[in-house]
Amino acid sequence: MIFSDLMSFLIILLYGLGAFGSLAGIRPGKEGLRRLAALLTLAGFCLHTLLILVLLLTQNMEDLGRGCLLQLMSWCVLLVYIAGWRFLKLSFLAFSAAPLALILYVAALGAGDAQVVLPSRFSGLFFLLHIGAFFFSYAFLAAGSGAALLFLHMEHKLKNRLAFSEFDRELPAIATFDTVNRLAVTIGFPLFTLGLVSGFAWARGVWGSTVSFDPKEILSFIIWFAYAVLFHQRLAVGWRGRKTAWMLLFVFALSLASIGINFFTDSHHRFF
Repeated sequence: MIFSDLMSFLIILLYGLGAFGSLAGIRPGKEGLRRLAALLTLAGFCLHTLLILVLLLTQNMEDLGRGCLLQLMSWCVLLVYIAGWRFLKLSFLAFSAAPLALILYVAALGAGDAQVVLPSRFSGLFFLLHIGAFFFSYAFLAAGSGAALLFLHMEHKLKNRLAFSEFDRELPAIATFDTVNRLAVTIGFPLFTLGLVSGFAWARGVWGSTVSFDPKEILSFIIWFAYAVLFHQRLAVGWRGRKTAWMLLFVFALSLASIGINFFTDSHHRFF
């Protein structure tokens, strides 16, 4: 317990400093602060990874608590950010990833030890497919939403011929934000679909019914439909730019509502 509490304190401290530095680094001439914030966030991620490994090695998967699942979601958000930062040089993703990871981690601590009731014979499949696919789809949505906000910011300045700040001039070309949006949709939608389908299979095997139409499931159907429209319009019709930015933000907002609804409704999804 002392080890876990100490690690959580250090992770929150590092994530908090990273999130603050990422947002404060928006000010002109703060490239060094943004770099420091990224390193602090990376250090927190390493400690977070160690803590998750300890939890998974010392607990049975069917005994995982709600807090642990939220920790895993926070970890997935940062993993996608770090991959984009390391391999695609998309450091601007920190503006959305670092604060969201901090919020999810703090929420994980607030969720306490509410237990996930999973039959052991299904827990591995459920965890890897249903939870894993959803978590990474949310992570890609978070990355795409950060890019969408910056796209709208830059488009507004270009459209109205407003002067660029030093921070604006340090950002990549506006087309880069649209490219991130496309990647988020192209990868995120199939992951969301996989999470939904595996959830149906899980429900059928455990409860004998594929769909129960509880609030979480209804909202998930709405998210999938909106996501499917965006996926189709983006890839088949060729939508890009402002329309896709606003629509991705809408899907992300619905996803956040889907996470929050678990705490306020009485359903079999209350474990997460």
